[in-house]
Amino acid sequence: MDHLYEYLTATVDRSRIVEVREWAAGAARAAADQAGARLWGAWLGALGIGWYDDELVAVVVRPTSSPAVGAAVLAGVPGGTEAVESVDLVPTARPEGGAPPPPLAPGGVFAHRWFDVAPEHVEEIVALSAEAWPVFEAAYETTIHGLFRAVAPAGRLLLVTRYASVGEWENSRGVARVTGGDLGAARGNFERRRSLTGRQVVRIAPLIG
Repeated sequence: MDHLYEYLTATVDRSRIVEVREWAAGAARAAADQAGARLWGAWLGALGIGWYDDELVAVVVRPTSSPAVGAAVLAGVPGGTEAVESVDLVPTARPEGGAPPPPLAPGGVFAHRWFDVAPEHVEEIVALSAEAWPVFEAAYETTIHGLFRAVAPAGRLLLVTRYASVGEWENSRGVARVTGGDLGAARGNFERRRSLTGRQVVRIAPLIG
């Protein structure tokens, strides 16, 4: 793999959320380009569910051989940032291909689901997920954009999924009650995946950059 996804979580000034949103929609991409990286997407906790209302999340793609670029990308955030956490991620079954994908398209909401897993279960979890995704995407207005493995700690996975709306995310929870057909088989994959994972947390927000 010749590139990494740098997942940045920062605390911002709540009184300047509007300015932060404007920064994410414009200057953030230029800052990433200048740092030799690409902005894949940005989200604000104040607009979502499950995050603190002063959290900013940005994902940038950089060459594996390059140093971290988070500080440079976030340097222009209005009011500055605090408590920046950076996690390097590598893609598994998605995004597909060797080249970084284009930036995410706006619209709908994105769910960020973190899994705590035992490293020896990662390959099976990825296989179960990839097999179930096409059926799940056909049944609901959703697109699986990425399943990533953290470089460190090794036992973390991140699933990034776009839904047409929060309502569609809620509707898709109904897969747990399906018993037959292809969707029932996909549910079986998801249940097996859950049995292989520890704690999970999901956070939802619209894309802002």
